[in-house]
Amino acid sequence: MLVLGQPPRAVAENLLFESKITPKKTIEIGSNEGIARAVVGGMGIALLPTIMVKELIELQQISVLTFGNTKHFVRPLSLIHIRERPLSPLAQQFTLFLNE
Repeated sequence: MLVLGQPPRAVAENLLFESKITPKKTIEIGSNEGIARAVVGGMGIALLPTIMVKELIELQQISVLTFGNTKHFVRPLSLIHIRERPLSPLAQQFTLFLNE
């Protein structure tokens, strides 16, 4: 169950759980900047506040995946991934779920 105002990590974990998606690997990084840099380095996708990734988007180092299912969010978030790499099947499945 999602609760209004949850931190993005909790929202992402709940969305993955509700959609029955289990990532093969996860890592914990202590800051949004570190998470964004990990995505730039090709380590996966992330759900982050848009303001945190604006510069990386402008520099075309990452791309924003749009999704329609925004009822869970109370602030603008961007689902980001490395621009040159196709999405993994798991990331594609998660994006489809977000667009439901």
